[in-house]
Amino acid sequence: MRKERAVLFDFDGTLIDTEPAILYSYGKLFETYRSKEEFIPEYQVAVLGPSIDSMIALYFPNEDTQKLVDEYRHIQKEHMEELTTLMPHALDLLKWLKEEGYPVSLVSSRRRDSIDNVLNFLHLNEYFEFNVGYDEVKEEKPHPEGILKAMEYYGCEKGIYIGDSPNDILAGQNANIPTVGYVSKEEKRYAIAQCEPTYLITDLMEVKEILEGLD
Repeated sequence: MRKERAVLFDFDGTLIDTEPAILYSYGKLFETYRSKEEFIPEYQVAVLGPSIDSMIALYFPNEDTQKLVDEYRHIQKEHMEELTTLMPHALDLLKWLKEEGYPVSLVSSRRRDSIDNVLNFLHLNEYFEFNVGYDEVKEEKPHPEGILKAMEYYGCEKGIYIGDSPNDILAGQNANIPTVGYVSKEEKRYAIAQCEPTYLITDLMEVKEILEGLD
């Protein structure tokens, strides 16, 4: 029996550990179009979350954005196998959600075809009926459009959004649903906590307890 609450996830850094692939791909662009040294730690933090297009336009204003986006995606696809893995306990949580009948979606700042590529590679398609990429909405997070689109698809008035960045928490708050800030690294804790998520976790399986308490 399908549950009445949609369980919605951010993608990068929440269910999937794509940070190594993201940093490697941006690093290669900096090496080619600026310099390796200019990809400073501040920039490395900033690129984790927003869309590729917006970050490339920001850091490479004198280059053809679409050309560099295509190049970035080619680099990441070439190195997907060695640099992309599931976050700890992500698969355990997805299996439990499926068994319990929760409708599950990804609402991401990644392009939809890129989401599909990673899901195919990691054999995760069976856990998601409907996903939303940033190229399928008019407004990016922290706007709630993607979250509301997923909830509308499932016909759910109740939802919960799990993410690892301030924009994720703000998007969930703007959609008026409970939010879960996932602290996968301690250096992320302060920024996430500042947004006052409904719940703050360090292990994805804590989502199970949260949902059991809500429902």
